[in-house]
Amino acid sequence: MAESLKNLDKTGALFSIVGLFLLIYGASTFELGKTPKILFFLGFAFLVLFVVFELSTQNPLLDVKLFVKIPQFGFSNLAALINYSCTFSASYLLSLYLQIVKAIPSQFAGTVLILQPISQVITSLISGRASEKIEPRKLATAGMALTTAGLFIFSLFLSKTNIVFVIINLIIMGVGFGLFSSPNTNVVMSSVPQSLYGAASSTISVMRVMGQAFSMAIVSFIFSLYLKGAKLSHENYLMILKSMKISFFVFSILSIAGIVASIKRENIYKTEENPN
Repeated sequence: MAESLKNLDKTGALFSIVGLFLLIYGASTFELGKTPKILFFLGFAFLVLFVVFELSTQNPLLDVKLFVKIPQFGFSNLAALINYSCTFSASYLLSLYLQIVKAIPSQFAGTVLILQPISQVITSLISGRASEKIEPRKLATAGMALTTAGLFIFSLFLSKTNIVFVIINLIIMGVGFGLFSSPNTNVVMSSVPQSLYGAASSTISVMRVMGQAFSMAIVSFIFSLYLKGAKLSHENYLMILKSMKISFFVFSILSIAGIVASIKRENIYKTEENPN
């Protein structure tokens, strides 16, 4: 135990903890002024330092070289980062859309929004098992494509859009994320030796947290440009709608990069040996 603590990458741990904290805090308060923006970019700088340090240390907290050594591992984590960056803010944006733009009661809005995670869970259970027989890359790429389509459709919504279309597109998004998540995790875990399962699992979690932070930062930045400090109320519903539509459009364009990253990786079932 003492030997493990002695070999622990304390500097890398410090860089990652400080970087993630500043990144998440800055992203969650991005629209409140200059200080959160400075903290966000400072957090990003700490994460860059973390990567640089991990490349040079003998006992890295995260072997960054794995991203280059094992293409499936690198591209799968990149796809996960992009996916979370594009989808995490969707519930927040749609909550504003339903409650402020369409003036729907919060209880009904919550009922509508819960359809997305329900469809996601059901699809994840099916796709997780299917990825053992069907090439996970194909399932994950199909999921990313569905997600991209859903994001773009949301960017076309108007204040008079029928609630039925919101429900249908939420289900599309849920199915897309469900198709992507489990197979993508399968690729990440299957692409590394058993001795690196812990590191691989931690990397997926880091990609998720960073993606969520980037997602909120993008939304906060766009809303600050168009709302300019105005309240999130029905009086400003046109500006809120415009900000929402632009956010979804930006996410749909960014999501295309996720499709490319998902396609670029090789079929893990054709790989006879995993690099160490």
